[in-house]
Amino acid sequence: MAGASRARPLDPIVSELVRARKARGLSQQEVADKAGISRRALVAIEAGGDCTLSTLRGLCAALGVDLTPSWTSAGDELHARSFATADAMSAHQEQREVAQALRVQAMLPFERARWLASTWGALQRQAVGLQRHSKPASAGSARHFASMDAKNRFDEQREMQSALDLALSRQRR
Repeated sequence: MAGASRARPLDPIVSELVRARKARGLSQQEVADKAGISRRALVAIEAGGDCTLSTLRGLCAALGVDLTPSWTSAGDELHARSFATADAMSAHQEQREVAQALRVQAMLPFERARWLASTWGALQRQAVGLQRHSKPASAGSARHFASMDAKNRFDEQREMQSALDLALSRQRR
């Protein structure tokens, strides 16, 4: 890959596509034709250039490669991770979101419908629980803060109070 310092979430997938192409003994032109893109576009993608999700899906289909990234596994969510910086945490979250989006995009329509139904149900249950414990905002009221720090302190206190209220209500059940 061009520029090892340009690590992006799709790099492992692109590496897998290059490996699969070479393992099958296919030329870049053959893969590009099967995927419906130009050879020049494929060369750019293999060199680390950007591509759309539909192009990525076409390349995966042309090579018979599963869209589930190899750098994730079902156990990833079971282990807490620590990060040296907020940027590292953001990059990890971005990778997880890309991986999830690719998994969903790769699903057959009936699988996607089942996934959506289960995910939507879980989100609705969480929302109902949060709504029960949230205090309604008074209509037409506005707060003014002397500084951004004052606003942030207010927001943090409000979030902490909401979390405490929610935790206490769960203990009462």
